[in-house]
Amino acid sequence: MKKTFKSIMIMAGIGIISGATLASCNQGSKSSESNTAEQETEESFENIENSLRANYEEAKSKLEGVFQEDPEFVTKLDVKLDEFNQSLENMEDEMEAEGEALNEEAKANIAKIKSEAQILEEKIESWGEATTEDMEDIRNEIAEDFNRLVASLDSTNI
Repeated sequence: MKKTFKSIMIMAGIGIISGATLASCNQGSKSSESNTAEQETEESFENIENSLRANYEEAKSKLEGVFQEDPEFVTKLDVKLDEFNQSLENMEDEMEAEGEALNEEAKANIAKIKSEAQILEEKIESWGEATTEDMEDIRNEIAEDFNRLVASLDSTNI
């Protein structure tokens, strides 16, 4: 009887140890699956963030090469501004297509930039309608607004 009891106790001990080992292995695999899912989510957000930055830099580069000293500054700026606005629109469309909501700070920054670009567009329109005597003043205002937009682009983090 002692041998049977001792054997049963040994078997029970082995069973408990085996069960505990299996349980801890199972938790390790669940933890591993959870970590993998978290890593995939982080990588996805990182890819989206990098794509957004690249699109922003592309939009910003649309305004490069416009020089205020150029006699055709306003005309060239108008074309570049249209390209810039289209790049911003494309960036927002891509984010929506990805199903990724822009965070509030990015939305506010894009809205601010769009607002400044809109003001610049309105001044460009008024320049085209201006009389000869008003053209220089409006051109100077356009140059100031252009500098303000470029400064905003340089200081904005999207």
